[in-house]
Amino acid sequence: MTVVLGISEASSDSSACIIRDGIILAAIDEERIRRIKHCGGFPELAIKEVMRITGIKPAEIDRVSIGYKEILLPLYLKQSILNQRSVKLNPINNWKDKVGIQMFEKYYSWSHSSKFLKWVNYTSTQNMIKRSLSKLNIFAPVTRYDHHTCHAATAALTSGWERCLVITADGRGDGITSTVSIFENNELKKISESTVNASLGNFYGGVTEAIGFRYGDGEGKTEALAAFGKETKAYEILKEFLKVDGLKIKGKLDPHYRNISILFKELLKDFKNEDSSYAVQRVLDETITKLVKNAIKETGINKVAFAGGIFYNVKTNQQIYEIPEVNDLYIYPASGDSGVSIGAALLDIHLHNGVSNKRTEQVYYGTSYSNEQIKSILSKTEFTYEYIDDIGAHVGSEILSKDVMVGWFRGRMEFGPRALGARSILVSPKKLENKKKILSTIKKRPEFQPFCPSIKHESINDYVINPKKIEIPFMVLALEGTSKMVEEAPATTFIDKSIRVQDVKEEINHEFHSVISNFGKMSGTDVLLNTSFNKSGHAIVHTPEQALTDLKYGGLDYLVLENYLISKNK
Repeated sequence: MTVVLGISEASSDSSACIIRDGIILAAIDEERIRRIKHCGGFPELAIKEVMRITGIKPAEIDRVSIGYKEILLPLYLKQSILNQRSVKLNPINNWKDKVGIQMFEKYYSWSHSSKFLKWVNYTSTQNMIKRSLSKLNIFAPVTRYDHHTCHAATAALTSGWERCLVITADGRGDGITSTVSIFENNELKKISESTVNASLGNFYGGVTEAIGFRYGDGEGKTEALAAFGKETKAYEILKEFLKVDGLKIKGKLDPHYRNISILFKELLKDFKNEDSSYAVQRVLDETITKLVKNAIKETGINKVAFAGGIFYNVKTNQQIYEIPEVNDLYIYPASGDSGVSIGAALLDIHLHNGVSNKRTEQVYYGTSYSNEQIKSILSKTEFTYEYIDDIGAHVGSEILSKDVMVGWFRGRMEFGPRALGARSILVSPKKLENKKKILSTIKKRPEFQPFCPSIKHESINDYVINPKKIEIPFMVLALEGTSKMVEEAPATTFIDKSIRVQDVKEEINHEFHSVISNFGKMSGTDVLLNTSFNKSGHAIVHTPEQALTDLKYGGLDYLVLENYLISKNK
């Protein structure tokens, strides 16, 4: 048996996983345990947790794989040594951030042009990582893999396909921002790459910051706001920054890079935020779709797998879906930097031993709690609670029909940013008022942002228009809803009738499927509004105690902890 510890030692969204003989045993985001959203640095707590979950002892780990070749020394010192893990910078509002970013960008540039500085970065951070691992009694050999190759590995090696195109895109990683590869004969071959002056992540994040949302976290707001905008000269301005040339994206972000938001703030000052959002979303859509079309034309391959943070943009993914030449597509559910812990470990095993390429069907890789543990915790509180054998049926038929908000904490936690029925907040989608209730009491985010529907698999065709029959279990693709969807579930249908859907199969998550099914029996609608179990700006809950705190002080009416139903004390 071969055991590999995978690490994403990233500037944000660090994570760890353990894979044994090609099977993912556990994976968790560092933010869930450390309680700092998008936190970066060495994922010490995530490593400890995946070892605890799996029962793998340090001496049983054969190899350690990291999803970055290049880890810059100043950033590692700041995040992992000084423990300043949250990257909350805003060069528009803070001159210190502006200067700091300028210094970082110069160092980043020098680290690519100077062999000596590259050697200093690698050897110093490698020694520090080994020292951190040794404190956990892990002494296995450490290998660092190219960042975008790790992204590509997550998509290719979990697609279930023998042959496909693989496209990656993000902010940057190891000096690269996007790649095109071919996966065939069990080999991943890169045929094109684009550099950071054409960073789609910096481009989209820069506009996001320019219109007042947070870079690296508020891009979903920009994506949603775009639907309310119209074409103006803002589109003409922004499209000049990116150009697709064959299989490469060429850009004009240098010398600004991360500070590009300052320039965008000036260029877009005369436009409404929704029109700027429309412009940046359209440019992103056109750039990605042209790259995909060019890749299909050049290779003749029309199955395409995607990974990288850009592909959290479900509206761009919808545009890819609508390309006639695309016969099938697969988007890795943890497309962002947290996913490269899995990518690095899979790539390592693939290169050493080979892996069985099976389609990812679920990402419940995280922490779980037994009913005995839950009862022990509840017995020390003043909450009213009861044990219910068929908890899914009871919540679906007796509780959610009352238009109340239920925190659902059951089974192993999801890996990645989407709540998929393990750490979710659930409410009936039948009334638009329920969306407003969540927005005002828990999420506190703009009203224009949509919520996602989780739909019983047996009824999926009643609610989703999906002529290509793409599998949609992970909320990474927007599709058009049917008239039945629009009429019955207005709280989860966007202004353009699109939905970011989760298809829920009984064999994947029995109890969550039961909730939806029994809600459908009572209401006639096999859909639930499902949003992540967290307050705005916080990481998704990790422990029962955190969930109970949200019940006590937040807007929830009920909480499910495994088979226990807890009522909010009035």
